[in-house]
Formats: sequence, C-alpha cells, structure tokens
Amino acid sequence: MTSRRHASAFLLRRHRCLAMALYATLACTGFAMTITETRAQEGSSTVSLPMYEVSDAVKKADDVFWSHLQQKLKSDGINAPVALARTNGELVDQWEQRDLLLSQACGYPYVHTLADKGIKMVGTPVYATNSSLPAGEYRSVIVVKADSPYKTLADLKGKKAGVNEWNSNSGMNLFRATVASSFPSEALKQGIFSSVTLTEGHLKSVRMIAAGQIDLASIDDVSYDLIRRDYPELAAKTRILTVTPAAPGLPLITSAQTDDATIQKMRTAIKGLIEHPDDAALRQALATMKLTGFVVIDKQDYVKRIRHLEDMARDKGYPTLK
Repeated sequence: MTSRRHASAFLLRRHRCLAMALYATLACTGFAMTITETRAQEGSSTVSLPMYEVSDAVKKADDVFWSHLQQKLKSDGINAPVALARTNGELVDQWEQRDLLLSQACGYPYVHTLADKGIKMVGTPVYATNSSLPAGEYRSVIVVKADSPYKTLADLKGKKAGVNEWNSNSGMNLFRATVASSFPSEALKQGIFSSVTLTEGHLKSVRMIAAGQIDLASIDDVSYDLIRRDYPELAAKTRILTVTPAAPGLPLITSAQTDDATIQKMRTAIKGLIEHPDDAALRQALATMKLTGFVVIDKQDYVKRIRHLEDMARDKGYPTLK
C-alpha cells in the first residue's frame, strides 16, 4: 500500500510539473489566455444602460427593456447576460472591457478615449424629450434656482457653476460652448464663474442648485425631463434659463472585438423592440425611459459634431470651463 501511495504521489507531481511546463511554453509563445479571454470565449459578456438611471423607476424600466432585448438576441444566436451590470466604479473602465456587448456612453469620452481604442458604435437612441430635434440629437438645459433673478446667461457672471463630470458632453462640453458664444473673448480668457464645482452627477447638480450651493449647471435635457417627472418637488425648486446647441445623442457602444454581424443583429433587434413593442410591459418600460426610436449616426459625423463645439470654445480662448 505504501509503495502504491508513493507511486501515485510521484505521478501526481510529474503531471503538475508537465502542466506548469506546458503553460510556461504557451505563455512564452503568446498562446496563454487570461481569465477574461477565457470567459469571452465561453460566451460571457457585459451589458449596461447607465446613463439615464436617475431613479428606481428608470432602472426597473431598463431591466424590462433589457429582458426583452436579451431574449431577442438569444434567439438570434447571441449569448447575452440575463441581468444588466451596474457599477459604482468608473464607467470608462466598464466601457473599455473586452467582453462588453452593449452599453450606453457619453459622447465626449467616446470621441476622446473610446473611439481611439476601437470601441464601436451600435447606434443612438431617440428620446421623446427631443421630438423637435433631428432623430438622435439632444441638447442640455442651463438650470438655475426657480426663485433666482437671472434672465440671461450674462447675469451669471461671477456666480458659482457646477459640472457633473469634467469629461461630460452635456454637463461640460455643451456648457462650455454655450458660455463661449455668450461672452466676448477677453471676458472668457479671464474666466466667467467664481468657481466650478464637480457635482458627480446631473441629479446631484439639480439638488445643489435647489439648495443654493451652486447657481447654475448644464443638465442633459433627457435627464432633466426624467428628474422633473420622478422628483417633482425637487424640480419645482429649479427652472430652465436657456438651452445649449444640439449635439448627437448618447451612443450605444460595443467592444472592439464585436463582429459586424453581431452589431447588425443588435441594431435590428433594438430598432424592432422600440418601434414594435409586443406587450404592455415593454410599452410601459419604453414610456418610462422616454425611448421612442433608434438611429445609426455615421461615426465620422458624430466625432466631427462633438469636436466642433470644443474647437469653437477653444478658438475664443475658452478651452476650460471656468
């Protein structure tokens, strides 16, 4: 019995050594796979819809919408996760994941970071809020406290501004472009506001305006529409002063590894669900999300529009919101 145990132990050690040697060889020749790559080959993927989840009502609607879309994608041969991924971390990290199947991103980081890394655009949702704009476009609203005396943006010179994120198209880039077009170059170079506070979210910006902690902020108009519906008492303490120029809306994106056939299947499925909802639960979810359509915007046109707003402000000597 003892000799058999020694023999078994010897064989086990030998197999382990051979396995380690094989892995080392594969690693040196570039064939070893990371855990993420292994999961990707097995069909694991990430899906999220983080940009407009300002309330529990919108989160529940997103879950219903994704449940229907997931089933449609599954029937088309796409192995999609059952549940949406939600994170408290940096969204850019999630958007850059190799296993990202679908998410919604902000246009500014897409143009400045994601596009250069090969991350692909699936398309752009259309929202009821922007029915007066070309399909797939949106804008921001400059929001102030309801009982404030301000009548134009010029009245806010020397006041306290807020920005949801420094890499936000709606909260920073559109805001900067609007300020740049409202003041002379000399004033812009000196700075317009006494301070610009990072609020870390549109909802937080609205709350800070209502509380008098900041005097104004640029809010994505879809976000503000949802906030007015889901937080009526808060919204009543604020008002829209003016609006920004329009821009391409927040794109749905996918990993650089996603093939064109899969992207086309996702486009068809998304468009079909939005335009032809097949049950009451989906129709209610779309209404809650204010989602009415889906378009595909040319990538070069999308990038050009976002950069034009940035360039216009820079040309007037206002590269930084200040």
